[in-house]
Amino acid sequence: LYLNLSTVPSIIGFNKYKEGNTKEYTTSINNFCCEYCLKNFIERLLDNPDITSVITDYSDDALIAETLKLQLTYNADKEMEEIKEEIEKL
Repeated sequence: LYLNLSTVPSIIGFNKYKEGNTKEYTTSINNFCCEYCLKNFIERLLDNPDITSVITDYSDDALIAETLKLQLTYNADKEMEEIKEEIEKL
């Protein structure tokens, strides 16, 4: 892959196991920039208290040109609008 990060441990999804009134957002990303941008984006989402989980079908063996599925669970609509804009830039 572009930066050969397959040998470096990184986060490609998480679940904070929070319960309550959460919503799900599922999208597909076509031709995302690189694995570094994706993994950095997921690490920033981990720090966001309004995001409770991120699930992707990313694997280090996948080609960058493939479509990536991304599922977010969140509990703040306002915050989610900003995140959707970021996803479009990936």
